[in-house]
Amino acid sequence: MDCIAVSSGPGSFTGLRIGYSAVKGLAYGANVMICPVPTFEAIALQLSHIFNDETDFIIANKVNIEEVYYARFHIKSNNYIFTEKLQIINISEFQDKSKGYLVFGNVIDKNNEFSSPRPLYIAEWCSRFGAENKTFNYDLLEPNYFKNFIVKETHK
Repeated sequence: MDCIAVSSGPGSFTGLRIGYSAVKGLAYGANVMICPVPTFEAIALQLSHIFNDETDFIIANKVNIEEVYYARFHIKSNNYIFTEKLQIINISEFQDKSKGYLVFGNVIDKNNEFSSPRPLYIAEWCSRFGAENKTFNYDLLEPNYFKNFIVKETHK
């Protein structure tokens, strides 16, 4: 084993922190590199193994009640291509953009099996595309939160 692959986000703040903490401890103990893997790209790679070429699809996961992480992809030669880059959009914009597309992620069904990638595809993404991402620099390795964590006050 020469590295440990970890889903790098975007995603749940707490989930990403826990995942990174565990991986950093394991990698340090085993003296191996870490390969951060973009979460949506690993999901897209997984979907490229399921659907035929020329399939278009969207991955959308909730950020909060008003916003979603959103990206659109196209399958070409058993791989994926971004047709709209990863971004945060509001829920009404998502509803407009998603008409007529296959949609995966937790924005529609919170138990959707494609809201996070299977470990096999995190490892495959690392193997195929992650050579430049691998690092021993654990201290500076941070998840892709994609959005600053803001604590909101609630008024009673």
